[in-house]
Amino acid sequence: MSNIADFVIEENILEKYTGNEAVVEIPGGVTEIGKYAFAGNKTMTELIMPDSVVTIGENAFEKCVKLKKITFSRNLEEIKYQSFAGCKALKEVYLPDTLRRLGSAVFGGCLKLETVTCNSQVYEMNSSPFSDFREPASKLLADENGLIIFCGVVHDVLEHKSELVIPEGVTKIANGVFRKNSWDKKPPLTMGRLFCILRLYHNTHRTSQ
Repeated sequence: MSNIADFVIEENILEKYTGNEAVVEIPGGVTEIGKYAFAGNKTMTELIMPDSVVTIGENAFEKCVKLKKITFSRNLEEIKYQSFAGCKALKEVYLPDTLRRLGSAVFGGCLKLETVTCNSQVYEMNSSPFSDFREPASKLLADENGLIIFCGVVHDVLEHKSELVIPEGVTKIANGVFRKNSWDKKPPLTMGRLFCILRLYHNTHRTSQ
């Protein structure tokens, strides 16, 4: 059990962790993990959250370079911008079914990340939580068409073919997936790809009406 004196908590918000334990268990009653609360920690390998946590703040665990295992709150609803960016030792993540909002670049720069499991209905996710991925992590997360799909959203295209097949279950294409700059030195967007996007848009809106 972690030393309670290592946690700076104000009005149920964990503002700062000052300890150096390898396994860190956040005290019960904390509802939010604040900005940069654990950022730059170099000793933590495992994190255990109580089920009272609802929100993880921006950059809360940024560059926790030894963090390998996370047990999330079963009532977690929101993970904000770059919360786990730069956690280079992180290999797998199992997100709770209660998650509803996921910020951009949440797992940016997690170079060893191989598995991200999320069965929840994430309602707010406008930018990719996987920005700044590097090989081999990006390829391990991609499907047979080279698409990185998470919670029904296409976040990136790694393989650029003459025609791109978007699988069933996809409900949204994230901002910038087909942005011109991301296609430098790669084949341009063909009519086949454009028809796929238009067909997806049509089918999604038809079923939602």
